[in-house]
Amino acid sequence: MLCAMLLVAVAASAQSAAENFARELAAKSGAIRSIACRFEQVRSMQIMQHDVVQQGDFYYLRPEQILLAFEGGDYIAMTPTHFSMEAGGVKQRMKLQSNPMLKELKRILSASMTGDVEQLAAGFTPTITEQKEGYEVVLRPTRRGMANRLKAISMHFDRQTMSLTMLCMEEQSGDKTTYRFFDKYFNTQLDAALFNRE
Repeated sequence: MLCAMLLVAVAASAQSAAENFARELAAKSGAIRSIACRFEQVRSMQIMQHDVVQQGDFYYLRPEQILLAFEGGDYIAMTPTHFSMEAGGVKQRMKLQSNPMLKELKRILSASMTGDVEQLAAGFTPTITEQKEGYEVVLRPTRRGMANRLKAISMHFDRQTMSLTMLCMEEQSGDKTTYRFFDKYFNTQLDAALFNRE
């Protein structure tokens, strides 16, 4: 009997956290049109002894325009249809449809910025935990193709602004990439040309 009561209490608490998260994210993200901030990327790979750490500037502009501009000139740019990047002087541009992992990353980042919880969780089983400083959201893929490559995506949202402070993509191989976002400025004037990297 006690076990059943505890399970009901845990389920009710989880449902309450999910409802609170959805309500707060929609309410606070709706007013955000642009974000400019610093970011840190930490790449942990099984074949490497040490993590690879890079920093740079992150920009977001509705609708669905994202730029990670690394120090040193490399970048990752995403628009509603294309993904562009430069790494070590080599440039690439491709349709998002051609890379499922990048497509998911763009969709999740965009949904996080706009507060679209339904879009955020599409294709995943979400676990939402309410904490004093904000929310932790863990997404586990439900589609076999994605689940074969991706183990989970973990995110932390700041309670005051409901903006994304951390995103970690953990692959089935054990490799993972973590992004941390800080020193944020909201609704600054950003030129759409900033995201055009053709």
